Amino acid sequence: MQRWLTDSLLVGIVSVTAGVGVSLFAPNAPRSSAIAGSTVGAVVSSALVLRRKDDEILGLEDQLADDQKEQLTLNLPPEVVSLTTSQPPPAAAMNGRSLLPTLSTVERATPVIQWFTDRDIRIENYRQADADTDEIFNRHAKTLGDRHKDDEGRPLLAPLLKQMKWAIAKNRGLQHHLKGATQQQITTQTQFCNHLLRDSLLSSYFYNKTTKIIHGAIQDRTDVRHFFNGEWFERFICHKTEAIFQDLNVEYFYVMNPVIQYDNGDTFELDLFFLINGIPILIECKTGGDFNQHLKRFESHRNRLAIEPEQAFLVILDLEDAQTQRLSKFWNFKVVNPKIYATLLPDVLTASKSEDV
Repeated sequence: MQRWLTDSLLVGIVSVTAGVGVSLFAPNAPRSSAIAGSTVGAVVSSALVLRRKDDEILGLEDQLADDQKEQLTLNLPPEVVSLTTSQPPPAAAMNGRSLLPTLSTVERATPVIQWFTDRDIRIENYRQADADTDEIFNRHAKTLGDRHKDDEGRPLLAPLLKQMKWAIAKNRGLQHHLKGATQQQITTQTQFCNHLLRDSLLSSYFYNKTTKIIHGAIQDRTDVRHFFNGEWFERFICHKTEAIFQDLNVEYFYVMNPVIQYDNGDTFELDLFFLINGIPILIECKTGGDFNQHLKRFESHRNRLAIEPEQAFLVILDLEDAQTQRLSKFWNFKVVNPKIYATLLPDVLTASKSEDV
């Protein structure tokens, strides 16, 4: 009560002061000027009061929240108290993702290495996490995968990526024509190039709106060239696999690009190998070209690793749905495109749980 009385007096004092000030410094001013001065003073002082009121309300809300938290803590068992007083969950959990522990690359790989060791197979090396570049490459890999084509199968980033691979193979600058492209294609491709330039995956970029031609140059770095030549697809499928397992709230382990050596000395590089509840999942990723030459080799790896056909996936970027079905019937593993892969992968866990029962 005393605080609000003080605020009311402050309003009056500021209003009168403003009015008197106008009268002293502008004695010839009309009466309306003095009134205006008083009005200005009233507005300013009222703003001060409202600001003080807001501060007090916020203070009361904070105090109430603390009191409620304390009351909840007193009524909860000890093991739950830590959850109510901990930091807010990460964004992934708030979006429906499970709260799985964040493990390092080595921690994720250790059970997989042991799985191979138990079978007298040695992992010579595998892709290690790079804190400086992984976030950049993974972000652009996700964009390439999500926007390679639209939901109707029409190309979005696919033509641009094809031109990039050609420029890398010929050691030439990037020149990509967008004449005849839809507005969605133009917007998607030019925005993507702007993002690549921002992260220096392109060393230069310019879009001529008159001729509708993209001009640019791909950064002269080995990791950047490998990325556009197909590594992006491995990163995208790895991201998609992790997202599926996180949504299912299952703990998973994996290695990317492991170089394995069999007991007879044969050495091969795999793309992705996951281990979930002791279930091995072998994944090979191909962006196109003559994938037929990879079918027999993938079958050989599956046999030598003694992995069930339902747990081995050859993921081919632009393969038609009907063709995936034909090839999967002919070979003893799953030949899929990214869309079908995302629908079939959860079935591996469902089948394993049924066998356990």
